[in-house]
Amino acid sequence: MAQREVEVTPTRIAVLDSTELDHEIFSLLKNQLNSIITNLPLEFTYFEPELQTFLKIALWMLSVERTSATFGQQLLRLKYTRHTPSRTLSVLGILQIGASYLKQRLPSFLSFCQFQSASDLSHKIIDWGEFVTNIISILYFVKFLRKGGAPTFLEYLLGVKPVSTVPPSSRNIGYSFMTRDLIWHGLIEFLVLVIPMINYHALKRRFKKYLMYNTPVKKDEFSHQEMITKYNLKCAVCKDFPILPHHMGCNHLFCYYCLLSHRLADNKFECPICGYTNPEVPILPLSLK
Repeated sequence: MAQREVEVTPTRIAVLDSTELDHEIFSLLKNQLNSIITNLPLEFTYFEPELQTFLKIALWMLSVERTSATFGQQLLRLKYTRHTPSRTLSVLGILQIGASYLKQRLPSFLSFCQFQSASDLSHKIIDWGEFVTNIISILYFVKFLRKGGAPTFLEYLLGVKPVSTVPPSSRNIGYSFMTRDLIWHGLIEFLVLVIPMINYHALKRRFKKYLMYNTPVKKDEFSHQEMITKYNLKCAVCKDFPILPHHMGCNHLFCYYCLLSHRLADNKFECPICGYTNPEVPILPLSLK
C-alpha cells in the first residue's frame, strides 16, 4: 500500500515565496513572448492580451491541472490539499485568468463596437471594481499575515488553500551572514572615506626611494650651461614627444600636462630620469635661443 503524502500547514513566507515565483516565471515567459512579437508584423501586437492569456492557460494546465500545484509551489514543496475538488481548481483558474483578460480587452472591445457611452461606463466600472478589489486584497492580506491560510481572497472564497508536503523542521536563525554583510559595508564606507585622502603620487615616490635599487642620483642644481640634447627630446613621464614642452629645472623635458599634474599631486615630484626635485622652481617653458 502506497504511503500517503504528508500534508501540513505551510509557513506564510513559503506561501508568499511561491506566489512570487509564479509571477517571476510568468514574467520571464512573457518577456520571451514579447521579444517574439516584436519581430512579427505590427498587426500581431493587437492580439497580445490573447497570447498572454494562452500562456497563462498553458502554465495552468501543465501545473495545477496535472499536479494540483503551481510551478512556484512545486519548487517549495507545496500543493493544494488533496481534498480540493478538481472542479474547484478549474473554477479558480477560469476566474483568475478570465478576470485579467477582461480587464485588458473589454474597453477596446466596446470602443471597437462604437459604444462610446458603454465604453465610458465600462471604464468607470473597471476602475471602481479594481479599487474595491485592491481594498479587499489589502485587508485580506493583513488577515493572511496574522493567521495564514489561503494567500488570496479568491482562494479563500473557494475554500482552496495550499499545504506543505514535507514535515516542519526547526529553524535555526543565524546572524553570521548579516554580521559579515555589515562588516563588509562598514569596510567599504571606510575605504571610500580614506582612499581619496591618500596621496598616491607621494607614496609612489617614497616607494621608489626606499625599495628600488637603481635609484638615480639626485642633483640639487643644474648649471645653465647644461643643454637639452637630442637624446632628451621625449617626455620623461609618458616617453613620447612632449606637447607644450616644459621643464622644472633639470635637463629633461615634460609635457605641460604631465609635469603640471604630477607637481599638483606631489609638490616634491622627482624627475623619473635624474631624480631632480626642487619645489621652489616653477614650471618653465622650453625656450630655444
